[in-house]
Amino acid sequence: MRLEENSPVLKLLQRIRDESHRFAVSYHETLARRRQTASLLDGIPGVGPATRKQLVRQFGSARAASKASKEQLIDVLGDRRGQLVYRYLNDSAGKTSGY
Repeated sequence: MRLEENSPVLKLLQRIRDESHRFAVSYHETLARRRQTASLLDGIPGVGPATRKQLVRQFGSARAASKASKEQLIDVLGDRRGQLVYRYLNDSAGKTSGY
């Protein structure tokens, strides 16, 4: 069955198609944006947005914070959290340190 070009049913199907494409494109743009702004500090358990901001403010970037010494991290974050961040960033596997 073929629908006429002026058919309201055809127009409705085209609108549904266009809206689903718009939704898919915006969703994939959102995913791409998240990947671009992801930081190595995001995966540290027990470290939230405030701590990440504190590290970036103190060291200038996530990469610089990852190169900081244990003592520097402890000075900025306190003993427990500084050691946790240091262990996570300097773990040989890079992801799993048991914390």
